[in-house]
Amino acid sequence: MHESERRLAGRLPLELPVSVRTRTSTEAQGQTRDVSRAGALVRVPCRSLGMKPTLDLVATAEGVHARFGEAMVLTLRHPVLPRSLERATRIARIALPLDAPDSVELGLGFDEFIDED
Repeated sequence: MHESERRLAGRLPLELPVSVRTRTSTEAQGQTRDVSRAGALVRVPCRSLGMKPTLDLVATAEGVHARFGEAMVLTLRHPVLPRSLERATRIARIALPLDAPDSVELGLGFDEFIDED
């Protein structure tokens, strides 16, 4: 594995509702697949992104970048926490999940790690 592809922190499988949005207002609803202190893997339905499902990864990546750019804000909601957690993120990876062809998976790196508080 190339050094730039290594994860910065161990991840826990965790399915939580999230929203991703640009710093202005464009927003999409999704669900985490896993979360770490340094980032999250988020699955977002294509319809929430305003895109039609496709097996063309290049077209999908171009559509995501056209709508959100390189950076977005992730809002994570956990039923136990008293408030939502919000983090500025950058897109590290875009994938098309084989088990959910109507969705896009976004590997997001947090600009600021989640701390124990």
